[in-house]
Amino acid sequence: ILPKSLKLRSSILRTMCSVLGLFVSQKDAEKLDKSAHVLVANYTTTLDHLAIGLVVPNILPSVWDLPPMLMWMLGYRDMGAKQGRETLIRNVQSHCQTSPIPALAFPEGASTNGRKGLLKFSVWPFSLDQKIQPIIVNVSRPYIARVSPSVLGGRWWIDLFWFLFVPY
Repeated sequence: ILPKSLKLRSSILRTMCSVLGLFVSQKDAEKLDKSAHVLVANYTTTLDHLAIGLVVPNILPSVWDLPPMLMWMLGYRDMGAKQGRETLIRNVQSHCQTSPIPALAFPEGASTNGRKGLLKFSVWPFSLDQKIQPIIVNVSRPYIARVSPSVLGGRWWIDLFWFLFVPY
């Protein structure tokens, strides 16, 4: 319910996530360019946008057909990804020009473990003619709970299940 740019929102979400075992930390905070309108990150789990949102408020263009209320709560926005690349680029450019909140893109398109392998990048975020801030997402779990955070081709609800039942 709170605006994305509000620090109180980030504090409340950090507390809620830590209760669920999701701890988010930020390294090299001084290197973050706050004037960037597009954030580009690797994609390791279905919860990456939530973790990035705790560090930098952002809007993620949605590729799913979700109810509007659920999209709003999760931080997604329908920017026309299903209508084609040109529509998506036009809508994201419009968003970047009118909103102080940057757009988030996962150019790999599918999750990887963040350590081995790299998927072919989609180049649409780089064709926006906007300042881009790269972000690296790293997921780690304690030695006793060495469950992969995500599996290539796995469903989002399976990843969520493991997040809920692995202690950290």
